[in-house]
Formats: sequence, C-alpha cells, structure tokens
Amino acid sequence: KDSLVDNNCISCKEEDENANNNNNNNNAYYQYQEPEVNAMCEELYEGSAKCEKNLKYKNPAYRDTGSCDYIQKILPVLEKVYHKNGSTGGAATAFAVLFGLSTVGASAAAYYFYSKVERTT
Repeated sequence: KDSLVDNNCISCKEEDENANNNNNNNNAYYQYQEPEVNAMCEELYEGSAKCEKNLKYKNPAYRDTGSCDYIQKILPVLEKVYHKNGSTGGAATAFAVLFGLSTVGASAAAYYFYSKVERTT
C-alpha cells in the first residue's frame, strides 16, 4: 500500500524576477540576500498542524502545541485504518447489520399496527 504522503517536492523559494539583471550587474546586495518564501508555502505552513512541544530554540510562550494530541494519537490510528483498506473490524459491521434489521422490524411493526387500525375503523 502506498503512503498518504507524496514524495514529490516543490520549491518554496521565491523566484526573483530581477535575478538575471542583478547578476549581470554584479550587484553584491542581491547576491547575498536571503531568499524569500513564496506565498503558497507560507500559507500552507501557517495553516498546518504543528507540535513544537520539544522545540529547544523557541520561546515556550510562542510554541504551537495545539496539534500535538492530533499528531501523536489520531494520525497513527488513521494511518492504520488506511492500510487496512478502511476495515476497522467486525464490531462496526455487526452494529450496521443490527441497525438494518431493527429498522426493517420497526417498519414491519408500524405497517402491521397501521393496517390493524385501518381495519377496525
């Protein structure tokens, strides 16, 4: 089974449209300038689930730990279900069959009592 994550990567480095002009002019400022991150990658990073609980180089007050529980507990369970082709076991199937049979039985009882009331009136 294939992984949920694709191995193909895209570059998040912002392409500088003036790069050729600056390199041709030997402009030292542009040669040593740190590359910018493109908007799509920045938005994806900001909206992504992060667990920065054990991050040493960031102030604890600014660490994003809101998704730690999701990443450490829920994602592994979803990965297991994915690798089993969605089958979670017999309990879900048993409850679905029980629900279906009880729905058919309740419908039959409702029809029986409705027809009995109609015959008496």
